Amino acid sequence: MTTTDHNTATPSAIDGLLTQLDRVRAERDGLRAELASAHNQWERNGSEATRARAAWRSARRRAAMLSAELTRRAPLLGQYAAEAATLAEQRDQARCVAVRLENDNARLGDRVAKLEEAAVEGRSALAALCYDLEDPGSNALGAL
Repeated sequence: MTTTDHNTATPSAIDGLLTQLDRVRAERDGLRAELASAHNQWERNGSEATRARAAWRSARRRAAMLSAELTRRAPLLGQYAAEAATLAEQRDQARCVAVRLENDNARLGDRVAKLEEAAVEGRSALAALCYDLEDPGSNALGAL
């Protein structure tokens, strides 16, 4: 700063000081904007970090609960396997019984067919016998 008197400043010195003051103000405003941006980023990161920590704690609690549930259910797996084996054996036995019953049903169907055939032949023979008699009687006619 160039002055002729300590109390008086030259216009060019004042212009230089004002220019410098404007640059400092612009730099200050830029720094304030950077500070505000950094603060906003810090708040966003902080809230994201808080959410991440909460999610991590929730996942750990869920994993612990599932681990306890698996530990509780592990003995049941052996019981389920034994029950499945028992049910498979019973299913196989039921299949054998079903096959035997189907065979019995077919055999009995054949037997019923033969008996029906014999009954038809018996009715024919009785009809022929009754037809040949002069007076077959009411009992013989009722049997037809």
